[in-house]
Amino acid sequence: MTTKNKSYLRLEKYRFKITSGQELENGKIEKNQVAGMATLVEGQKNYCLHLYMFQNDQFFLVPHKTNPSRFVIMTRRPWKEKEGKGKFSWNIVGHAIARGENSCVELKFDLLGRSLYMSMFPEESIQHRSNYRSVA
Repeated sequence: MTTKNKSYLRLEKYRFKITSGQELENGKIEKNQVAGMATLVEGQKNYCLHLYMFQNDQFFLVPHKTNPSRFVIMTRRPWKEKEGKGKFSWNIVGHAIARGENSCVELKFDLLGRSLYMSMFPEESIQHRSNYRSVA
């Protein structure tokens, strides 16, 4: 029996607060309460969104191909082909835009009827959590 030596790469995982709120007359965002968290693994471009009111659902914030300040909010549902290969079905459920003047990303879900706001800055207390991935 042979043993393979695997090396592991330490990847940082960052968490970002998602809050409810409203835009004031002066253009500032008044944030009310925490509505969820977003995570981003170092080296990846898609954020994973978890909203507290949808405990069993996962959303993905995917950057627009040509405009870096715009995003698409998507869900992913697994399904299998006839050959048994696993695939995913992606569905667009909203869009988002970076609001640099407020240091947030405005998230607009098509069916919610109100905006949520994701901070552009990771939570400091959780910023240094790590994931280990095999590099072998």
